[in-house]
Amino acid sequence: MKKGWIVLTMGLMLGMAEADTTLSEEDVSQQLVEVAQTVQNQTNQVDREAADSSANLFEQLSQNFQLAVEAEQPRIETQRQFWLQHMDLLQHACLNATPYLYYIFQEASARHMPAEVALIPMIESAYNPNAYSTMGASGLWQIMPATAVSRGVTINWWFDGRKDLLFSTQAALNYLQKLHLQFHDWLLAIAAYDAGEGVVQAAIERNQREHRETDFWSLDLPTETQLYVPRLLALAQMIQRPTDYDIHLPLIPNKPYFVSIPVHFQITWDELSRLTGLAPKQLKRLNAGFLRWASEPNKKTHLLVPYEVVERFRVGLEERQGHPQKRWVFHQVQPGETLHSIARSYHVNETLLKTANPVLANKPLEGFEGLLVPLNLHDSSREEAAYFQPKSVLVDPPETSLPHSAIQSSDSLEATLNKLYGQE
Repeated sequence: MKKGWIVLTMGLMLGMAEADTTLSEEDVSQQLVEVAQTVQNQTNQVDREAADSSANLFEQLSQNFQLAVEAEQPRIETQRQFWLQHMDLLQHACLNATPYLYYIFQEASARHMPAEVALIPMIESAYNPNAYSTMGASGLWQIMPATAVSRGVTINWWFDGRKDLLFSTQAALNYLQKLHLQFHDWLLAIAAYDAGEGVVQAAIERNQREHRETDFWSLDLPTETQLYVPRLLALAQMIQRPTDYDIHLPLIPNKPYFVSIPVHFQITWDELSRLTGLAPKQLKRLNAGFLRWASEPNKKTHLLVPYEVVERFRVGLEERQGHPQKRWVFHQVQPGETLHSIARSYHVNETLLKTANPVLANKPLEGFEGLLVPLNLHDSSREEAAYFQPKSVLVDPPETSLPHSAIQSSDSLEATLNKLYGQE
């Protein structure tokens, strides 16, 4: 363990804890141990797995396929032709999978699930974490809002766990395992992931009443689902035998792409870009769950950082220690409040609030549900951090199943902020 990591994290976490007055020094010390241990464990794991890995992840993946040996079915051949006629889509999906595929494959393997499960995001979203369906599904795994809530996935104004690699993958794999326990068959479980467990169960019961077989190929399922499972199996067969189909798969190293770093402070994309040397667009794609220009305030979270820049990130944080830390909070406007009273509550000036919320201009606050307040925090003085304690009511935007409707009465504020801070 590098001592510098503990020192740099302590300064940042103390600044956050003192400003919120929710963490004692003992709490901070415990979190420091957690942060330091997590980073070291993951770094050691990356080194160990990289040393034991073969050259290409697709080779390792294909060696663990369990469903591609399914007897030939006309529907599989039809979907194989689909892929061969859309090689650009296949290549695009494979390239998109580069940062995520290793993690998902390892998580599925740890649960003793078929390796084909790691290909489901190729069918669902072409491995695009920002994919959004007209029905409201989102993320790599195309999880619906109601499903996300039932699986404990957070969706709010700052963060959408359906687009986050770690949260969405755990939720999807948990759900697939539940479906497998229910149907005792992986093809039926995957079909239920697409169509819904009620649809598959009804089809099974219908066949049972008619004394017909109840395997996937015998069920009368929605057309989309009848194509969905064969498309997955055809994809697995082509990845397993690429030379048979004259396809050229991109080289994805069979090793971890990123390290997940626990973060106890708010950080902006611009700052993370400076600390890692990576473009904000690349960082956003790896951390697509973050919907705004910064991570959520007052929340412990994780950042996925490419393994090759972890050391640069650590050094950058160490240099950042002792500098003023900016934290953005969302203030819900209360009846009778004025811009002057809000500015006074946070010990900032009105000009700063107007700059941070340009849509306000000279309009009265009555028409706005909330505004953003930038706070400068220093980790060098307990008194100075306490000075920034707000005296008025402070809440996050309300939880909602659709994050873009969080500020119902001030959509123009949200749109302007997204434009101002480069939110895609």
